[in-house]
Amino acid sequence: MISLKRYLEQEPDELLSCTLDCYRSALSAVGTYGALSCSTTGSGLRQGLLEIARRVSKEATCPVMEETREQVNEQLQQWGSRTQEYFKQKTNEVEELLIVLARTAESVGERYQKYASQFN
Repeated sequence: MISLKRYLEQEPDELLSCTLDCYRSALSAVGTYGALSCSTTGSGLRQGLLEIARRVSKEATCPVMEETREQVNEQLQQWGSRTQEYFKQKTNEVEELLIVLARTAESVGERYQKYASQFN
């Protein structure tokens, strides 16, 4: 029969282990789904978060975990900035393409009107 004191001493270790496993899994999931949401900018996020997850262990101290939190925040901030810039650039490219298409359509319309008046 296990003593109550021994049981209480073991439970926090199990909880800590489970919590760290969940944290590593969450970091991996954020990296994976970040890469899926924007493959151009997401691979760096995934790689960075997986590296951070590898450093999280049962022996981690409070300062190490605080540093980890800061690194995760930095990774997400950098990814967010890169992704925002990427989509801004793509938006500008699409706008330029639409302007070219509009001018082309206008030119074709003018040419059509010219030919239509010649036939009449």
